Amino acid sequence: MKKERAIGTHFKRVLTLIAAFVITFALFPPMISEAATDSAKVAFRKEIIGMLCSADETTHDVSKYQLSGADVNGIFGNLKYDDETKWLVAAYYSNLYLNYSVEDGYVKSVNLENVDSDALARYNRLVENVKKIKDGIEPKMSNLDKIIYLHDSIVELATYQMVAYESYGAGGVLGDKKGVCAGYTKALNLLLIDQNIIATYMRAPSISHGWTSIYLDGEWYHIDSTWDDTRSAKKGQTSHQFLLRNDSEFVTNDNNSHVAWEVYDFDFEYTSTSTRFSNWYVHDITGKMAFENGYWYYVDSGTNSIMQNTAEGGNAKVILDGTGRGTITLVDATPSGITYLENGTTKTAGYEANTTQNNTTVTGTKATVYLAKEGSSTYTAAGTAMLKEAKTSKNSDVVTGNILSLPNLSKYVASNQYVKWTAITKSSSGKFSLKGTIYTSAVQNEPVVEEETVKPTVSATFYLKGIGSTSYKEIGKGLLYKDETSSNTAKITANIGQLPNVSSYLKDGEYIVWTKISKSSSGKISVKGEIRK
Repeated sequence: MKKERAIGTHFKRVLTLIAAFVITFALFPPMISEAATDSAKVAFRKEIIGMLCSADETTHDVSKYQLSGADVNGIFGNLKYDDETKWLVAAYYSNLYLNYSVEDGYVKSVNLENVDSDALARYNRLVENVKKIKDGIEPKMSNLDKIIYLHDSIVELATYQMVAYESYGAGGVLGDKKGVCAGYTKALNLLLIDQNIIATYMRAPSISHGWTSIYLDGEWYHIDSTWDDTRSAKKGQTSHQFLLRNDSEFVTNDNNSHVAWEVYDFDFEYTSTSTRFSNWYVHDITGKMAFENGYWYYVDSGTNSIMQNTAEGGNAKVILDGTGRGTITLVDATPSGITYLENGTTKTAGYEANTTQNNTTVTGTKATVYLAKEGSSTYTAAGTAMLKEAKTSKNSDVVTGNILSLPNLSKYVASNQYVKWTAITKSSSGKFSLKGTIYTSAVQNEPVVEEETVKPTVSATFYLKGIGSTSYKEIGKGLLYKDETSSNTAKITANIGQLPNVSSYLKDGEYIVWTKISKSSSGKISVKGEIRK
């Protein structure tokens, strides 16, 4: 009886607790995070765009929107792809990050991180360059035509150069005309996707390199715009060697071999086996290709002749026979005819074969080319170039844009090197000189940025040494991704997540090469760089 009475008492106590719980739950229900409304998401998106448009790094209270972390990540991530905002986001460093805090299940505050001081100015430059590129897309262009054109546009626009973190983003190439393989690839992919052509980012960690893969007419193909720039047989001219290749053609087991790659920005694997472009005439073209009214125009280097053909090939026609003529270089194709150079003299030709209109001949300005190796002040004469205008400059972009034609520089510039054009000068006797510095490309050893959302957290003090100076000056604090020392410029640059403001230390045509990360006995990290021109 005592045992039964004890069990009954225990049972009553359990019922009492359950009843108390039910009453408490009814009176004080738990707070459950409700899904944000569509209008709240639209308003939050507008606020983030406003922050990007003003490079606003301050913390914003966004608790009123009642957004989850997933909501915030989704909205911010989609800005990279939305037509309204993709060019704006591209202008920022590729490690642009939206930091947020959470309270009671909702995102309370947000702030932008890794915002560089030149982002908005870079955006304006990017918009101008993208407009010029898109204005060149003609109504009669097929997707294949657009792929050729956009590939050539990136190669012609960009110079392979590692400056800072912008070198890894599309904005570095489209806004600053400088970048490394990640920048070339992201810029090309952004333009291709803008034209509704599927493009992905491929990477090969073993050679620290990345390139584009596109989906055309049901098949995948590789495009390496970086190597078509840095490994052209004729320096300063566009190569097409790595345009639309399959897997087997990309594995060449030499210095131009792509190995052990993977898809970087999508979670799937595929193979490229199509032989559609395996014997494509475009692969043999080094130099300008110009599109007009459904046809491509180019110079056949074997015959020194200007040719006409469709993108697919098989319809080749001689427009200007180069037999017995001086070196022919194609400049452009317009509705009125072909513009070309013959030994540096500008001429035009109609679309009827072998007709030359000498009455439109225009002569450029001759300039002697002088080249110096990186770190050397000794220049070597390397032939004669033609300039568009007879004007001097020490601004690298202005100098490069004024070059009409170059001599063959293969004797002076190796396949893994490139020339940065630094100055056009004029002597007292009126003779022009074009000066350039030879740099060794870091394509093979280029570091791969694994994740763009990884935050730099390692504090470091940055120092700069001016041109001709032997001492370093402290310029401020910045952040690194990894706590590691190095004397490898490529690795140092990749490790820099946030720079102090360096713009006040640089003049036109100058740039910074980061040379050393060191660590003191007390654990303080220093980053040293040199200003070069």
